[in-house]
Amino acid sequence: MKFIYRFFPLLLITNIFGQIDYSIIQSDEQKLILDFNVNLISEDNLKPISIVIGIPNNEYPELVIEYGNNAKISKNWKSSEFTGIQWINIQRLQNLNVATLQIDPKKNRFYYFKNIRITCLFNTINSFNKSPRLNEKRILNHRVINWPVAKNWIQPINKIKSHKTFYDNGQWAQFNISEDGMYAIPGSVIINSGLAISNHDPRSFKLYTNSSLGRDRSNTIVESVIYKPINENLVETSIYFIGEEDGKLDDNDQIIFYGRGVSGVNNKGLDN
Repeated sequence: MKFIYRFFPLLLITNIFGQIDYSIIQSDEQKLILDFNVNLISEDNLKPISIVIGIPNNEYPELVIEYGNNAKISKNWKSSEFTGIQWINIQRLQNLNVATLQIDPKKNRFYYFKNIRITCLFNTINSFNKSPRLNEKRILNHRVINWPVAKNWIQPINKIKSHKTFYDNGQWAQFNISEDGMYAIPGSVIINSGLAISNHDPRSFKLYTNSSLGRDRSNTIVESVIYKPINENLVETSIYFIGEEDGKLDDNDQIIFYGRGVSGVNNKGLDN
């Protein structure tokens, strides 16, 4: 990682996190250049922000960081611990390798940088990629800031053989639903669930269902439908996350998704 101090002009503003604005100066398969303009007007703005970047492989890109002017932090504000600019997470999301970059604009307890330029240098290698599916495009289009380029790095789907258990890194939580319909999981429920998620970016959350998309057909229907969770051949399902933009999980955040309940017919001939 390289650090350079210099002055540079800020170009067109395209995205806003509180009082931290950023614009994409260049985006191609070799590099991504971002300019940040920082104007802290409240103590809350001292908190780092996170952005999700599509990458061509499962390695963190090299960072070149250039700092511009700095400004004083109000004496009345309680400054959080300085964390700098760093990669905090890498994962495969909807068959695309993505990395989360955390940006802390503070220079120290007394000053912050008003202008920051970050260049990500990608280590591209020739490999077989595929065009994104509709579901991949819908989920990643507004999450990955360099999606117009990153969509060319979608990896082929590795087919999972029948009866092969699916595993993924991270913490797992299981819940059941009984009927088809739209559902919302409040952030407060996740926070109070006992999971250690205080340092996890909610944009890395995933939701899975069984291979029959919620329909449990592995049980014999006798007098009632018995729902037995299926832990094999899991399939990722689409979610809409309200409040994920700030990179942290809050009580008022919500995960919105469409779920399907069990299927079958009970002994009275009524659909379940």
